[in-house]
Parts: sequence; C-alpha cells; structure tokens
Amino acid sequence: LHPRDQNSEESNGKLRSGAERMLAALTQWHPGGMTEGQMRSHAGLRKSGTFNAYMSDLRCGGFIGERNGEIYATEVGLDYCQHVPAAPSTTADVLAIWNPKLRDGARRMLAVLVEAGGESVTKEALGEAAGLRKSGTFGAYLSDLRTARLAVVNSIAGTVAANKEALFL
Repeated sequence: LHPRDQNSEESNGKLRSGAERMLAALTQWHPGGMTEGQMRSHAGLRKSGTFNAYMSDLRCGGFIGERNGEIYATEVGLDYCQHVPAAPSTTADVLAIWNPKLRDGARRMLAVLVEAGGESVTKEALGEAAGLRKSGTFGAYLSDLRTARLAVVNSIAGTVAANKEALFL
C-alpha cells in the first residue's frame, strides 16, 4: 500500500478501518464469497468514493480476488485477518452476526421471516407482524435485508421470504 492510501494514524502496513472491516467480512464467510452489496452491508458502509478507495486498497494489496460476481478473501487476506471467527453454521450464528448491523425495523422484519421458516409472506403481513407500516422506511429496511442476502423478494407476487440458504433454514 502507498503511504497516501493510509490514514496518518495507521502505519506499519495496516489497512484503514473500513477496508479492514470489509476484509474481515470476507474472511468470516470464507471459503464462500460475497457480493459487493453484501460486503458493504456487513462492513456497515455505503457505496461511495471512500468505499471504492477501500476496494482499491484491498485489490492492490492482494487481499481479495473476484470471480463469478463475488469477492473472496485471498490467502494474503486470510493471513491478515487471522483474528476473525469462523463462518457461521447455524441460524443463530447468522443472526448474531447480522442483528447488530441491522436497523431495528429490519431486525424485526428478519425475525418475522425466520419465524416463517423461509416460507413466503406478503409484504403487508410482514409489515404488520413487524409493527411497521408500508412506507419508504419499510422499503429501506427490506432493501437492507435483500442487499445482505438475508431476504428474497418476489416483486411480482408481492411476497418476501427469508433466504433459506444464508440463514440455514
């Protein structure tokens, strides 16, 4: 990494905190990969110039690789993040990782979807069970869940379901 790519407070070849959070997310889900949106959500970042700079840091440092539309931690990335816990293997593990990262409304929606065991529910029923009105905020929460690949939305049918694969349902 070039000195200009690092915060002045961080030296000794360390990644900036945002890039480190992104790499930690990838490491935690290794050997699986993540979409860019999933990784951003997991790291608590929005798509921005800063996000693009972090991606550049990770690519240039050889910490990540990309294939089939997903991003993966490389051996260099895995070595850098040896402190990251192993990938989740149960629904409870996944919820423990994601719940702190989600806004309250999205957490309530996810709980309803998990309770439904991956079966589809209408958006109206989901909103009612989660104590939310269908509004822009409802849509934002649903987008958060979809971006994180925790929910699958069928726009034609107007239904939502928990992602069975991601949540081990």
